[in-house]
Amino acid sequence: MGKFKNIIGIVAGTMSAAILIYLLEYINMKFIFPPPTGYSMLDMHDPKKVVEIFSKMPVSAFVSVLIIYAVTSLAGGAITSIISGKLKPWPAVITGTLLAALGLGDNIMFNAPTWYTVSAVIVSIAFAYLGFFATRKKP
Repeated sequence: MGKFKNIIGIVAGTMSAAILIYLLEYINMKFIFPPPTGYSMLDMHDPKKVVEIFSKMPVSAFVSVLIIYAVTSLAGGAITSIISGKLKPWPAVITGTLLAALGLGDNIMFNAPTWYTVSAVIVSIAFAYLGFFATRKKP
């Protein structure tokens, strides 16, 4: 039963975090850092235009997305830990690693700045790990 709980926790934590990332990034792009002049939200579905948009984004826009990754990875790690039993950190770390891998694929495909790509991987894994500590059972 323990392995099943771990798998369910990882799936639920990863999916919850991914949905939350999508929603928060949408809000971020719609209200806080809209696409540069000459682009629209619809352009985010065209990989070539996304590369152009990334090249024109201010550093603060990238930082805001890193904050989103931190919050959502923390939530994903916490959800994973709650479902898996809160005894060991590895399910939360796997959740963070999956989130990092998903983001890494996008960042490489869209030619995001290297500093941002590396930071996104570190933030995703580290904050999922912190999600475990926020919910763990103390011996």
